[in-house]
Amino acid sequence: MNSRERDTQALKNKKNELVSNFVGRSNLKATLQTLNTLVPVLLLTAAGVASTSISYWLTAGIIVLLTLFLLRSFVLLHDCGHNAMFANPKLNSAVGFVFGVFCGMPQYVWSRHHDYHHSTNGNWNKYRGPLAVLSASEYAQLNDKQKRGYARQRRIWMGPLAGFLYFVFNPRFTWMKGSVALIRHMVKRIQQDDARSLSEIGRAHV
Repeated sequence: MNSRERDTQALKNKKNELVSNFVGRSNLKATLQTLNTLVPVLLLTAAGVASTSISYWLTAGIIVLLTLFLLRSFVLLHDCGHNAMFANPKLNSAVGFVFGVFCGMPQYVWSRHHDYHHSTNGNWNKYRGPLAVLSASEYAQLNDKQKRGYARQRRIWMGPLAGFLYFVFNPRFTWMKGSVALIRHMVKRIQQDDARSLSEIGRAHV
């Protein structure tokens, strides 16, 4: 092992040592994190509604604070999706669902997509993210119109649209599409006189 490999290995060991201090799951800590996020969301929502009769500037200030706590809710939704909050996976799913309600995000759908991102990230044959980044050779094969479109899609003013598609439209569209597919599957099975229960038919579809 040369000096570069030794340095690389030492860095990996140090990283693993640091990470090991934070990988343990605690139901108590997770519960406290959940409460100190959702309780302020509820209180700020009530305060925001009440403040409209006092001052819209006060309402705006409350909304800023509420936005920060909703952002934190989304972060914890993400952690529940990784089963990183509670020791019990069912608790992660249940609390993640609650965070999804507050965030307006279908938690199960988003987590499934996010898991796919983690499992395939870096494999360009399977996944390139919301905006595919082309290699130099792939870019060279584009015509002038395609190159202009590629550059236009990556300008900063497209950020809000990309956020809307990724966080608002795509999870809900996928959820609706999956729900329709499930209903069609179950109706088809029932018409075929499938003797299994509805829950068994649903699980078979998944």
